[in-house]
Amino acid sequence: DDGTIHYADETVQPAFVMDIVKCDAEVISAPPLSAVHLSMTASVWNGGEKKIALEGEWDTISRSLDLSFRYDRDRISFKGVMKLIHSLPRFEGAVQVRELDLGSAVLETYQKGEYVAGILNADLRFSSDGGNPAILMRSLAGSGSIRIRDGAIKNRNLIKEILEKTSPVIAVAALVEGEIPAEMTGMMQGPDTDFQKTTVDFSVENGVVSVNNFLLMHPDYQLDGTGTHTLHERKVDISSSLVFSKSISEYFVKKIHELKAVRDRNGLVTIPFRCMGTLSDVVVVPDLPYISSRIVQVGAQELLTKSIERLMKLLEPKTSEQTQTGTAVETVIAPSTTEPNKDETTISDR
Repeated sequence: DDGTIHYADETVQPAFVMDIVKCDAEVISAPPLSAVHLSMTASVWNGGEKKIALEGEWDTISRSLDLSFRYDRDRISFKGVMKLIHSLPRFEGAVQVRELDLGSAVLETYQKGEYVAGILNADLRFSSDGGNPAILMRSLAGSGSIRIRDGAIKNRNLIKEILEKTSPVIAVAALVEGEIPAEMTGMMQGPDTDFQKTTVDFSVENGVVSVNNFLLMHPDYQLDGTGTHTLHERKVDISSSLVFSKSISEYFVKKIHELKAVRDRNGLVTIPFRCMGTLSDVVVVPDLPYISSRIVQVGAQELLTKSIERLMKLLEPKTSEQTQTGTAVETVIAPSTTEPNKDETTISDR
């Protein structure tokens, strides 16, 4: 009655409560009911006031509904259309996000778990057919891009986690325990995965998101990869690589010689891994078989190189000094060989 909508989520503790206030809706019909226009404005209160606005226009003749939605002065905007085709709704639309602070957008109640912080810009175009959420999810198609700067994956240190999980083939305790350089403290011992910029380019077909390009960048490391996310099953499967900067790579190899085996052509330590599981429980798994094979391969190459170096030393031609020494020896030996002959002759003459 007072134009306020109360919302509460008691699945988390403490319970999240949000109020949508100052709701003002207007419906205008165009005679003879060929079109109906709806507009609504409101304010959302949760630690601060954000304006929302919704407009829609239903065309009876074309059986279509045009919709537009704006949040916080176009920080998030949506424009789309819903058409009835043989009594089956079809949705088409586009979403834009501009300079949205994810840290403040993620409510404090939900910040105890893993989440992404940073300044978000995103563009998405999509289409879907169906009369219920499950069918809409399975038929979803489209494409989009996500850009986040000055952010972090909060409450999860992927760098430390990936390194620790390589311990079955490489003893990495020296990297994650004890004293480390000050500039590496956050990367190796902090609670989060910080980044300067993250980009994601993706396409969607039949409810499956194909991640065509994922890149997370930090001065000391980067994560990159491709993979899929099945929306209706909430399953994730991303093949990725963790690549360290040149200075960090040199430090790591100096501390742990085996890491030399997983350097790329530029000398950067590179650890391949996969992100698998459901969206709420993604597991990071380093590619241990590949890492093991690289250690064996590089070890065999080093052994072969050392063997060849020893063989080459044995086959090296004599130096001029060696030749002169050999000649001197022959000169010394020659007279001694002649003298016994003279002695023998004298002895026989006698």
